[in-house]
Amino acid sequence: MNHAPPDAFDKWGSFLQSGLHNESALFNHALEYCSGKSPATVAIFLRWIRDPFVNDDKHISEKTKARLANIAAALDWSPPPPVKFWKKPSRRIVLFTDFFSVANPRFHIEVLESILLAASTSANTTARDGQLFVALQSIRSQEPGSAQIVAQALARIDPDAAIWFRLTPSREELVAVRRCAKILPVVVIHGDRLQYPDPVVAHVLPVHDDIGTTVERWARHAFPTRTTDVKVVIAAMPSDEQRPDYPAMPGRGRTSLRQERIEKVSDGLKKAGVTGIVHYVPNYMAGEAYDLLQRHGDAAGFVCLSDELAVAMRQLLMAHRSDAVRPILGFDGSELARRHGIASLNQHIPRIGTYAVTAITSAVRYLRENDGRLPGFHEVGIPVELARWAV
Repeated sequence: MNHAPPDAFDKWGSFLQSGLHNESALFNHALEYCSGKSPATVAIFLRWIRDPFVNDDKHISEKTKARLANIAAALDWSPPPPVKFWKKPSRRIVLFTDFFSVANPRFHIEVLESILLAASTSANTTARDGQLFVALQSIRSQEPGSAQIVAQALARIDPDAAIWFRLTPSREELVAVRRCAKILPVVVIHGDRLQYPDPVVAHVLPVHDDIGTTVERWARHAFPTRTTDVKVVIAAMPSDEQRPDYPAMPGRGRTSLRQERIEKVSDGLKKAGVTGIVHYVPNYMAGEAYDLLQRHGDAAGFVCLSDELAVAMRQLLMAHRSDAVRPILGFDGSELARRHGIASLNQHIPRIGTYAVTAITSAVRYLRENDGRLPGFHEVGIPVELARWAV
């Protein structure tokens, strides 16, 4: 400590007389006075010790970090964990999603409705009145400037938790969350299959394991007298798989949910002895049905990975009268499929919101009971099952 500035001990004595003697303040001021560094520099150093992921060596030099680390060791003092969570809960969740290029608007809206309903009726742990409020923030994830949008939204909305819906949060976006004034649990809904780091506590996603078997049973029932000439078109969007910032989940070759379901459907048709042909569409809206029928007018049936597209195909075929019997399988299990009697691979949309809000409230409870530590990351799977409805 012989390298401390000359006025260090005088400053320390004055500080002790001030009566501000909580553990965090003692350690912060000791580092500040003994090193001669500014409070801002000491604060950056302490954040780096607690969370190297956030402070990526760009804020202070290696020399300054080494000097502060030596002083901390000489003081035989470990920095206390940050106290920055749930003191004054805002009862708000911020939900990040892409409203600019929504591939399946009906599914998007129904999932958002399920989240809003779950939040409004949740007996949550952040407020005694049992209601959470959801603020929507549009973002194009992993594009330049997205991390800044996240940071600005967190500062403006002051949420208690965050959701990424149909987006995969980038490393920089999660850094923005971790720099927030309080610890925020994050839940991802229908992102890529990755091992997300803190502060992500859960990933709510569809389980595709049984899709192949389900599609095989559907095809065997739909085409009881199969021949090699039976062609079924799979209407799907191209894979949205990107170069990930985090490792894939163990045992999962695919990280893209879109690509995984295409492969599962194709495999099920193949096992049923039916020829599956993938037709890529730019989106899952009804407007794509006409082009699909024009290009594949000879198809024996269709598997549309969207209920809206499946219903549009059914209506076009009914307009042709003689073609109305062609089997069609949708995807989502939406109210639209129910109203029109379309068989659909059901994602159980109401459960998505319930499971997401439950994951958040559980993480809040864990935070409060474990000194600000987040629970470990886990996946929350919702099995995709066949739903048949009659009009």
